[in-house]
Amino acid sequence: QKAKKKIQFGNIEIKNNSAFINFDNLEMSKAVAALSGINFNGNKLKIIQLKQQLNTNKHEKVNFNSLKPILFERYNEDEDFLNLSGIVNSVNGLNLNHNNHLEHLFEGIKQVNPNIRTIDFSENNIYTLKSFKQLSNYVTEIENISFE
Repeated sequence: QKAKKKIQFGNIEIKNNSAFINFDNLEMSKAVAALSGINFNGNKLKIIQLKQQLNTNKHEKVNFNSLKPILFERYNEDEDFLNLSGIVNSVNGLNLNHNNHLEHLFEGIKQVNPNIRTIDFSENNIYTLKSFKQLSNYVTEIENISFE
């Protein structure tokens, strides 16, 4: 059966009969990981380890100055609500799994209103919450956070 979506990946490195493939996004790497165990050219394909590496291509640098106006646009003062759903699609290169990106985002949120009570982070491909523990340092009155 033909794939619905073409697999895109970065560079491939071959060492000691092992291939190291860098994928451009986590979804693609997970899709390929699901292929572990199939027969390919008479050999059983074995995928041993997946590592997440952030895309650091120079063309993917984030313009954090473009972030602030978007935050103001998405803030609903009447409901004390900041809708950041899908913001990674509005700011080129923004990755909410990257500490530095979150620090800039949290600083921007603080400038919009440090007393925001509700923030929606859904649809941003978030897979780690580790850096989100810093949010309360920037937004002291936060009560509700949505990731779905």
